[in-house]
Amino acid sequence: FSDMLLYTSKGVTASNQFKVHGQLPLYGMIIEESENEWSVPHCFTIYSAQKTIVVAAR
Repeated sequence: FSDMLLYTSKGVTASNQFKVHGQLPLYGMIIEESENEWSVPHCFTIYSAQKTIVVAAR
């Protein structure tokens, strides 16, 4: 795979492998700071044709 953003979660198995939940093409993707919109520090929004994802870090 190339030019894709994978969204995953860390497994709870002994091997700690990641489970892929989906993929989004980077082409046409827009990333925007969204701390003020969500009132959450360290937050941004990823917009793609298929899906919009809000990401926040601790």
